[in-house]
Amino acid sequence: MPRVADMLEAEPIDDSATQSRQSRQKDDRLNSTSVISPSQVPALEEPDPELSFFQRRKVYFLQHSQREWTIFKAKWYILLIGLVAQYVHMVFHNLVYYLHVQREPLRDLGFELMPALTGTSQVTSEVLLFTLMGASILYGISPSFYRYARPKFGILMAARVFAVMSLAIVLRVVSFMVTILPAPNYQCRPGAPNYNPPTTAQEMFLRFDVFTGCGDLIFSSHMTIAICCALVFHKYCDSIFVRIFVWAYTITLGFIIVAARKHYSVDVVVAFYTVPMIWALYDYLYPDTVPAAILYESTDPKTYENNVV
Repeated sequence: MPRVADMLEAEPIDDSATQSRQSRQKDDRLNSTSVISPSQVPALEEPDPELSFFQRRKVYFLQHSQREWTIFKAKWYILLIGLVAQYVHMVFHNLVYYLHVQREPLRDLGFELMPALTGTSQVTSEVLLFTLMGASILYGISPSFYRYARPKFGILMAARVFAVMSLAIVLRVVSFMVTILPAPNYQCRPGAPNYNPPTTAQEMFLRFDVFTGCGDLIFSSHMTIAICCALVFHKYCDSIFVRIFVWAYTITLGFIIVAARKHYSVDVVVAFYTVPMIWALYDYLYPDTVPAAILYESTDPKTYENNVV
């Protein structure tokens, strides 16, 4: 009967074969389409404390950017769909302007209760909207510079906003195309000197003007964007005070939009329940996930420290 020592000598362990098999298994995991929850992503390792504050921030930025890039490669098509949806929205925005007929605005409770913003004060709604959009963008990129208690990824936030916006655009275009209401904005009323709808096919497909259109009313695009921004904070921000402030700001914006006569009250109200429902349904069907490959990527701070010293 052969001894164990003879068997080991006769069948030596092939270290290279074992390493090759382990390497193939790792490649299979990296190429896998499996996904995990962002909460399963481990925290990034701390850089060398001997580095300066700005050097540590740069190392952290490089570490986090590697993960964002991995997520982008899995979510890029959602962002592309969102951009295509915006172009389609622009075309129908021009089409409904072409079909719009100048008439006096309909009776509206918001118009009767709130004084009208006229002239340069009308831009208040745009200023407030762009401020909220800017705050959302800054919050989306903040995980690349600030270490939060739970993992946050800007690409995930952007992908969710683009997806919800795309679905909202479909509902919005159908809504304002089937019933074209007389626009309440001043440049859309009878006798307005700056009423300038598109008149050619080139203008229909290439004209980009988000401020002076007429007829694209139900439901408000201003509020669709604003509510999506507010929902970003609602879902991803840990501070309840920030969430309360953002919702109060968004509700105030709704009143300002009506006061500026950019939309009827119904346009704002419909946006307030339609967009959150789209967001909630999408969140239920497609919760946030990241590629499982992110677990096996090297984010060792030493890999990046040599680039910042």
